[in-house]
Amino acid sequence: MGLLGPSRPSWHPAPGDMVEASRVAQTSISANFPEGLPNLALGFCVRRPKSHAETSPYNDVPTVIGLSTTREVHEVMSIWREVSIPGTNTMRKSKEDVARSIFQAAGWLNWSWSSPPNEDFDRLAVDQLGRRLRSLPKQ
Repeated sequence: MGLLGPSRPSWHPAPGDMVEASRVAQTSISANFPEGLPNLALGFCVRRPKSHAETSPYNDVPTVIGLSTTREVHEVMSIWREVSIPGTNTMRKSKEDVARSIFQAAGWLNWSWSSPPNEDFDRLAVDQLGRRLRSLPKQ
């Protein structure tokens, strides 16, 4: 939806401090990873999750990605090939850790919003242990 890219669409539903965390992550990553945060995030999601051994080079769980152009399809396939080679992604994984730590510190790691909007869901976000993570401000 454009949150991780250099220009977020005005209609994007992300709250302001999530947008700020994205901007910080983009800035932190871009200096040493010229492919950028969207490329890094795509690599993370096509590599994970795995239902079998972590040593498997394949993502065993289907991943759905919206693409608009042939160029985007080729880019995702190139990223998938890159992350599918075990043991070759040390720099990529270290950059993923940096990005994840930025979102975690801001309180937005693994957070999502409902679509279509569901105020009850969006008001209370919880982690896997049932701990409250963040409330969205009323709009």
